[in-house]
Amino acid sequence: MPNLPPLSLYLHIPWCVQKCPYCDFNSHALKGEVPHQDYVDHLLADLSHDLPLTSGRAGNTLFIGCGAHGKLTQPDGTVLRTVKTRHPRGYMQGNYLAKRYPVAPADLPFEYFMNRFRLLEAAPRAEFIAFTGLAETTVRPALDQALAVGYISESDSHWQVTDKGKLFLNSLLELFM
Repeated sequence: MPNLPPLSLYLHIPWCVQKCPYCDFNSHALKGEVPHQDYVDHLLADLSHDLPLTSGRAGNTLFIGCGAHGKLTQPDGTVLRTVKTRHPRGYMQGNYLAKRYPVAPADLPFEYFMNRFRLLEAAPRAEFIAFTGLAETTVRPALDQALAVGYISESDSHWQVTDKGKLFLNSLLELFM
């Protein structure tokens, strides 16, 4: 057998707040409690079934992820953005993470709305404050612009992307940059 590199394994955590319209991962909108043990039991069964297919090759890397987003919120509220290596050679050399840096407070509104508005469901206004630590007044000018052009609607409790906002989602998100 040729001298093949070690195997790597990517485990996808398949439960999301809502399935993104563009996602092609085997993922599911969360309904109720996450079935942790059932997932682990099925995962171990799958791995046991596939083990003979490895031809004795060792594995040296385990990736655990939940989609395309390279963002992690730390216990202290700091949001870290990660950037992966883009060239396959980097992965073969074990350089999977190109860089990691904290998201600047000024960028938190964009990060929040990018994640919230792409779900196309109502975004609770109180959640913005809880997730970013910022007052709604920091984004009021952008919200007013989005309302004026018809990208969103607003109630006392939430913001909702309109049909026009769905068509111009990038333009809507640019208002928060």
